[in-house]
Amino acid sequence: TLEPTHAHDFALFIAGSYFLHCRQDEGLSEWNSLLDAPSTPALRAGHLRGRAAGRIHQGAYRDALADLERAAELNHQNHDAVDEAISRVDAAHLHLVGKSDPVAALREMSRCAELEAAITYRDAYFNYWTYWGGVFKLHLLAGDVEAARTLARQKFEADKWYGSYVASYLHAAQGECAQATAAASRVLEWGPASENIPL
Repeated sequence: TLEPTHAHDFALFIAGSYFLHCRQDEGLSEWNSLLDAPSTPALRAGHLRGRAAGRIHQGAYRDALADLERAAELNHQNHDAVDEAISRVDAAHLHLVGKSDPVAALREMSRCAELEAAITYRDAYFNYWTYWGGVFKLHLLAGDVEAARTLARQKFEADKWYGSYVASYLHAAQGECAQATAAASRVLEWGPASENIPL
């Protein structure tokens, strides 16, 4: 490669591109080669989460859950509470949406309780929505709009982007399409596009 220090990043992009083009076997081969190579626990956890996403697209939910569990274990060993919580909320989504198993989803979320103190707007900005937004959407998927509303009030209301973003979800969940569209439009009006990527 022309940029050996970025070989890892290129491999990630290649794997993701294969999945986007429905070339799952080649995508998995790229992920497997990354996991076979020497790396840090943090990188391996990231690779496992990436491979899990590919396996979800294939419908291989059991394998995806195994990857997410191993990723969470590596995050735990690495004392990375934020990424461990994100691995578990991803698993909770898969249990609820992919396997229609709300009990297993709740079990995953119960394992996040002691990790949540580390996921603050100040200290984990780029992972804030990934986790808390994931919890918010889990409430909506479970049909508990009031719990989603309460979480939104606690975690997102004061922020100009997140506040409108979650409002659009809440309106949509209640069938209020015009209000959902208006709230989503406010997000697009603020700041350059790159500032909205975490949302």
